[in-house]
Amino acid sequence: MRSHATKACHAYGVSSTTSNQRISNLFHTVLASKLPDDEKTAARLAHEGVEALIAGSITSPRILIRAMYHILADPLLAERVKEEVRRIMPDTGTVPDLRVLESSAYMRAVVKEALRMAQIVTARIPVVAPLNDLKYGNYGLPAGTIISYSLAYSLMDSDIFFDPKVFRPERWLASDPAHLMKMEQSFTVFGVGSRKCLGMDFALANLLTAVVVLFRRFPGMTLVDVVCERDLDHHRSWFIGEPRAESPGVQISLAPPKPSRLNEHMDTRSHVPKNTLAKRVATWQSRMWPPGTTIYGLDAMLRVVRLVLIMR
Repeated sequence: MRSHATKACHAYGVSSTTSNQRISNLFHTVLASKLPDDEKTAARLAHEGVEALIAGSITSPRILIRAMYHILADPLLAERVKEEVRRIMPDTGTVPDLRVLESSAYMRAVVKEALRMAQIVTARIPVVAPLNDLKYGNYGLPAGTIISYSLAYSLMDSDIFFDPKVFRPERWLASDPAHLMKMEQSFTVFGVGSRKCLGMDFALANLLTAVVVLFRRFPGMTLVDVVCERDLDHHRSWFIGEPRAESPGVQISLAPPKPSRLNEHMDTRSHVPKNTLAKRVATWQSRMWPPGTTIYGLDAMLRVVRLVLIMR
C-alpha cells in the first residue's frame, strides 16, 4: 500500500501542472483537496488506503451472522421473513433493484434490529462537542471536553428499547413518533456527528440484499449446534466484540437445492442450452456446498456474501 501511495504522489506531482487534472481514485481525491501538504504524504495516503480496504470487512459479516441466527432461532420470525422476501423477490434468479428491497419496511427493520443486537463495536468511542457546553445529569461538561461512550449502553437501554435482549424488528415499526425518535437518537451504531461512518448506506444496502437473497434462495437453512452465550455474546474485545475462544462459530446447514427447480435459475437469454446450464449450476453448487454442508462462522459467512454477489 505504501508503494502505491508513493507512486500516486509522484504521478500526481508530475501531472499537477495540467489544468484538467482528473480525480480518479482515493489517492487523487486527497491529493487534489485543500488539505495542508503535511496531510498529503505517502504515509497518510497509505493509511487511508488500508482503511478503505478493510472497513466493513469484519463488521458487516458479523452483523449478518447475528441477523441469520435470530431469524433462524425463531420459527415464527423465520416464516414472516420468508413470506416477505417471497413478496419482494418473486423470481429466485433475479435480485431486485435496491429500491424494491428498501420498499419493505419489515426487512429494513430486521436489519436495523440485527445492528442493534450485534453491538459490534465494543471499544468506547471518543466524541467531542467543540462549541457547546453540555450537561449530563448533575455534571457540567465544558465545550471541547472529550467524552467516550459505549454502544452497549445506548443500544440496550431498557428505558428506550423495551425488552432490549429480545430480537424484535417490530419495535422499529411502532406507531409512537415520540418513542421512535428516542430510539433513533440512541441508535448510534454508525457513530454520530462529523465522524459518522461514511460507509453506512453501503453497509445497510449490502446487509439488506444479503438477508433477502439468502432466505429466498436457501429457505431450508437451519442452525446447527449454536449456543448464543458461547457463539454470539461478547466475551473478548479487540475494538470489535469477540465470542468465547472455544466457539466454533455460528453453524448453518443449507438444504440441498431441488433438481427440479434448477431451471428457475437459468437465464433464458443465454445461447447455451438450458439443460447444459442446469448441469453447470448443479456441478458448481455441489462443489461450493455439497448436500448437507454446514457453514461455519465468519470466514464461511464471507463466502456466503461473495456467493450472493456472484449469483446476482
